[in-house]
Amino acid sequence: MVCFEPVLMCPDRTSPFPTSAGPLWAWLRAARRVLWPTVQDSRLYRFHHALMAMLTVLALLAGYGNAADEDTTVQAVKAAFMFNFAKFASWPQDAFATASSPVRLCIYKDSLSDEVTAPLSGKLLQERPVEVIPVTDMRGIRECHVLYLAAHHADAALARGRSILDELPVLTISDAENFAQNLGHIGLFEENGRLRFQINLAAVEKSGLGLSSKLLNLAEIVDGRR
Repeated sequence: MVCFEPVLMCPDRTSPFPTSAGPLWAWLRAARRVLWPTVQDSRLYRFHHALMAMLTVLALLAGYGNAADEDTTVQAVKAAFMFNFAKFASWPQDAFATASSPVRLCIYKDSLSDEVTAPLSGKLLQERPVEVIPVTDMRGIRECHVLYLAAHHADAALARGRSILDELPVLTISDAENFAQNLGHIGLFEENGRLRFQINLAAVEKSGLGLSSKLLNLAEIVDGRR
């Protein structure tokens, strides 16, 4: 089991979710174990509850009929974090064709399953509808606002798409090792059994993106290779 840190921790205690509400609650209890808050910090607690709200929506809309295994649970957590990271991001005005243009969350190949990302489509993000778009080639990211890359894809994808990414305000997120140090924007990483995140602020700003101080205060800020 991995937990989110510094936002989250995994104490041994009884889950507040009902135990008699069936498989859906079993799935949410598993997610709660991945996402237990450090309640002493109210900012972190609110961030945790926003994530749990998104996970509840994902569970309900995806129609989980059985308790998910840990891989599915962790994927749902990462999808929720992707959505919530985007809530704290800002793009140049010309990144959207019109005031009602969607925010496009792009998933590279099999980085996140349709099961956990499809329920995000149509939700509102910064008053814009969300579109979840599968991407199989880095040349297809020109219409993306967020790009999620699984660890097993990140290095090769960045090597092929670096020249494209350097020209675009696309927020890149991955759980690849040293992703933020290697000029990705937000990198998830495991440390002592806990999942944490790093932000390469210089790379974010170079891409023409902005991130709220509320998110930066929760992150480990790193420098990357130039």
